[in-house]
Amino acid sequence: MGLTSMLTFSSFLYRWHLSDWRLIAAFAALIISFGSLWSSHLFQRRAALARLLERFEDGHFHVRLWRVEQVTRLEGKEPFDVTRRTIREIQASLGGKQDLLDTFSNALATNWKAERVDLQELYFFALQVRTWMPSTAWFAKRSARKLNRAFGYQLLSTFLDQRITACRLLPNPDHIAPDAAPSYYPTHYGLFDRAYSDVVDWLADDLFKDQYGLPGRIRQVLTMKRTNIDTLLNDLSPQPASATEPPSALDERNNP
Repeated sequence: MGLTSMLTFSSFLYRWHLSDWRLIAAFAALIISFGSLWSSHLFQRRAALARLLERFEDGHFHVRLWRVEQVTRLEGKEPFDVTRRTIREIQASLGGKQDLLDTFSNALATNWKAERVDLQELYFFALQVRTWMPSTAWFAKRSARKLNRAFGYQLLSTFLDQRITACRLLPNPDHIAPDAAPSYYPTHYGLFDRAYSDVVDWLADDLFKDQYGLPGRIRQVLTMKRTNIDTLLNDLSPQPASATEPPSALDERNNP
């Protein structure tokens, strides 16, 4: 009887140890699989960030929008000024200088010869940036730090140049109904899009922390641009604006 009991107990211990080792092996395999998946995820995110940076550099977005901001700025005003003028008024203020007119035309496709729309292209790029960021706001805010470290202040600066340019623009009187005119370009170029606004806010909130050591003038300009843009947008509302005729056709007719 005693021998039988001992054999039974030994068999139990053997099965228990065997089961325990199987459990440990399964747990180890799970950890290895999770580690591999996480490494793959991090690699894909780094690769996607590298592609965003490459597109930003290859597209010369920073220079293109910096030039557009200057072209649309009222002479003698600060870069954060949001004085609003019609398309025709801005074109007239350029004094017939072809390089400036070309810059303005490429920003808005104001005639049939222009083959790009810089303001719209940057808006779409901002949406790509938001797609790269995590969907949850808390994690997305943390990812803004990675963007600022990769791009420096130029990414936020470029977005603000696009946004302040759209704020300055007013349609020609014969283009848009008067009640829709104030919001037409801000709506058209994404300034009321929450996804775009979130990207700008998260980048700014992170960038304006002391850890980046921004020069005083750069911090002032970026801060004032953001403030003046937000102030104007708070007074407007997105409206479904419909043109009486395409702006490119209208401008080419008036500027043969």
